[in-house]
Amino acid sequence: IDSVPGICFGDSIQLEVIGGDVFEWINAENISDTSIANPFVWPTTSIHYSVLVTSQCGFDTLTTLVDVFQPNISV
Repeated sequence: IDSVPGICFGDSIQLEVIGGDVFEWINAENISDTSIANPFVWPTTSIHYSVLVTSQCGFDTLTTLVDVFQPNISV
């Protein structure tokens, strides 16, 4: 799974797994599709996304952190 840069609160980012045939994203919070290699996510707080990747050679679980930067506005 590719590492991802942090995002601002309210933004989205596309995750991407290279290789594999079947994908099951385990943390399904704010995710466009839990069964594809490259879903979009829009978390509201920093979160780890994990995916179970299956291929003809077996399976593996991969994890990536999406940091969400909260607005820092004061009056």
